[in-house]
Amino acid sequence: MAEEQRLRLLRHSRHPMAGGSTLGREAIAVGAAIGLLPADTMAPGNYDLATNIVRDTPLKRVFLHWREHNLDPSHRPSIAAQMNIATGIALARATRSSASEVQSVVLAIAGTGGSALDFWPETLRFAALRKLPIVYVAETGFTGVDQGPLLAKASAVDLSGKRMDCGLPRIVVDGSDAVAVYRVCYEAIEHARKGYGPTLVECRNNAGHDAGRKQSVPDPIAAMEHYLRQKGLWDDEWKSQLVSRIKQELAKAVQATIR
Repeated sequence: MAEEQRLRLLRHSRHPMAGGSTLGREAIAVGAAIGLLPADTMAPGNYDLATNIVRDTPLKRVFLHWREHNLDPSHRPSIAAQMNIATGIALARATRSSASEVQSVVLAIAGTGGSALDFWPETLRFAALRKLPIVYVAETGFTGVDQGPLLAKASAVDLSGKRMDCGLPRIVVDGSDAVAVYRVCYEAIEHARKGYGPTLVECRNNAGHDAGRKQSVPDPIAAMEHYLRQKGLWDDEWKSQLVSRIKQELAKAVQATIR
């Protein structure tokens, strides 16, 4: 609901929201971030809506953040900068932590554009050499429309080749399966927390969405609801209450954004 509201503002508002769409990618954002502890750090890239919701960030703050990015292009995050900064944070955490402390972990998520950037192999090699407490999550298999040169390049990228020599584990997972993403990322997070170093998690996903027009995409949310129903863990009354609460919070966030 929040992503759809953001896209409506993008089309119609005087203050369109910056940021990439997470429609069809919810399993990657939620599955990767839900295993983090409060002291952990996250560099969400274009997955900031879903990951911020997982981290209990108020929607009002998220929407205002998007508006500031739109009004001042200098505030817009660079994928390359985020990934390098995340690696730097992991280095600082590893340097300062003591043996008696629980190691905090950094989670860095990049879409297809990020995984195609030339700096990735060097970043991964550096993190592996230092055994940094960081987990890199990369989406591959993007088939969206209106791709620029970077995304077009990324669509053809297979991480299995040139990044197998970076000295860290690489795990491929179905990026539309939230449970699968969670299991893999949680193990990678705990692997890093115990001091064993970074992991590259490649989420294969064919979701695509263009802010100007809808297209058919996998629906990880519907798939998760079906999974929970099959396990006898779904409650329609709980869903109704949750939807009502989110709608109220969304309305307040939108009003604060369009002022």
